[in-house]
Amino acid sequence: MKNTLVILSILFLSMTSYAQENNTNNTNNTSATRDSLIAKMEKHYYKLVSSESYIALRKAQEVYDSKVNMKANDKEIKNSADVKGWVKANLSKTTFKTKKEADLAYDNLMVFVSALNRENKEYFDFLRELFSQSDGRDIWQEAMAKVTEKHP
Repeated sequence: MKNTLVILSILFLSMTSYAQENNTNNTNNTSATRDSLIAKMEKHYYKLVSSESYIALRKAQEVYDSKVNMKANDKEIKNSADVKGWVKANLSKTTFKTKKEADLAYDNLMVFVSALNRENKEYFDFLRELFSQSDGRDIWQEAMAKVTEKHP
């Protein structure tokens, strides 16, 4: 589940910035509407994580993380907020031989991210819509909490 959240964090950040730039719907949802949106979010999420592109991305992410030596460098990388830049600056802490090899591996990973976006357009469209609402982030967090309760 941790890798799932790491993978989606890249996508989440882009969604959050989009929502902040395009925040046009400031309504707070009623309890029934919230429950409906949470259920819809869960449905879309389960469809996302069972998609072929998601499974391929997870495998590619595992390979990349092992080459980056993510377990040993996790805190440093999170603090940098720029994985590609961190890898270039700290090549000796990874198993990459050259910056070019590291760049190619990262770019390859982003190909998988793009495929995930294309295959799961409905999920990401729903997120954009949800995040445009003032309580959208709270609804997303509640849905993700329910998912992790069901599948720790």
